[in-house]
Amino acid sequence: MIIQVTSLTLSPEAPFLDDPSVKQLFVAYKFLDCEPADLETPMSLPKPAPYRSISFNFKKVFHVDAEKNQVKRNYLIYMLSNDPKLVFTVVSDPPDEDEEGDCIDVAYASVDFLQILNEGKDFIDKDVELYDINSDSEIGTLTVTVEALEALLDLYNDE
Repeated sequence: MIIQVTSLTLSPEAPFLDDPSVKQLFVAYKFLDCEPADLETPMSLPKPAPYRSISFNFKKVFHVDAEKNQVKRNYLIYMLSNDPKLVFTVVSDPPDEDEEGDCIDVAYASVDFLQILNEGKDFIDKDVELYDINSDSEIGTLTVTVEALEALLDLYNDE
């Protein structure tokens, strides 16, 4: 399976565009039993102007074959039977003056693995709706690639 975060584009409605404490953004997601730090874009990028994209091009490959990666495969089966969505979170670094501060989740987007399975095709450079973390209003797009169809079909053929 391949998961890639390509770029982020915000619309003028994004509430944090006017927040001076939100300066740098990165994207994170949780998947399988991976360490959270391994699933964050390696760099934070400056908050873009509306309709301007910032490019992350952060790609990870996950091996979920039965022969060598049964533990990851079991995590995937569990995830698919409980919550088959892969959720991406847009995160703001702490403000400059607050070195010990916490990162703040500002937006999210998701890809449904069952949709990939039902449609019979991977998500390749697909714009996924981005939603504000507080209001759930649409505020832009996250361009992602999720190549999972072959692995998902393999799982369902095992059962």
